[in-house]
Amino acid sequence: MSFAKHFVWGVTLVIGVAHSGISLASSQLVPQDLYTKSVTIFTHDNMSFVVDSEIFYGEELSESRSFMIASKKQDEQNSSMLIRFVAPQGIKCTAVLMNKSDEDLMRYVYFPSLKRVRVIPDSDKQKEVLGMGVSYEEMTQPKGIFEPVTEVLVDGQTFLKLVLIDQTKKTIFWISPNEFNLKKIQVFKEGVMQKEVLVDDIRTVFNEKVIFAWKIQDFMKQKTVSYRIKEESVSNQIDDSLFHKNRLKRCIY
Repeated sequence: MSFAKHFVWGVTLVIGVAHSGISLASSQLVPQDLYTKSVTIFTHDNMSFVVDSEIFYGEELSESRSFMIASKKQDEQNSSMLIRFVAPQGIKCTAVLMNKSDEDLMRYVYFPSLKRVRVIPDSDKQKEVLGMGVSYEEMTQPKGIFEPVTEVLVDGQTFLKLVLIDQTKKTIFWISPNEFNLKKIQVFKEGVMQKEVLVDDIRTVFNEKVIFAWKIQDFMKQKTVSYRIKEESVSNQIDDSLFHKNRLKRCIY
């Protein structure tokens, strides 16, 4: 999957004992454009798929979960994303809906056990989405200021380094310079690494790059969550009724 959303963005760098500089090519890259091109977790315009996930605490498997993600972009100002749990039975049909209209973003959550839909307040935007390892804010367009793109050498491998600063939070995106594929995301708060996202598999579907397998290591909660999209579930035929707040109780996939 598209766990969505999402994280946000001269300079002299010293990597280990190796020299690192800003190449002409990297200095001409627009940070926001590079983010749009490369960071595709949960950010597809018109696509749906089912994701299988496994949560580990240490070496022990805690729980397996499956959920659907559907996203729809009506135009440049209006878009929607729905996350709906498929399994296990205890959380089946639980859903999170995010509707963006112009500059407004509304977030809703539906709990079948309570049979009610509630608004997720802006004060909760940094909270984790239903144990998925990402926050509500990270699943939408990231907030903050991008630093200029740099090209760095790490263990003999070249990366484009994209940095987003948002108050005390810093997110670093490590991207391959040739294919512009996302390789890793590191999230720091007040200088301490909170989590790391490692990308394992990227494929092209409907002429769009899709991250098919990834894992999130949450250092604060000492857990790892691995994800893989079910290939046969990927579709670009999406029912608009999925994104209506008053239809969340219908548990439509």
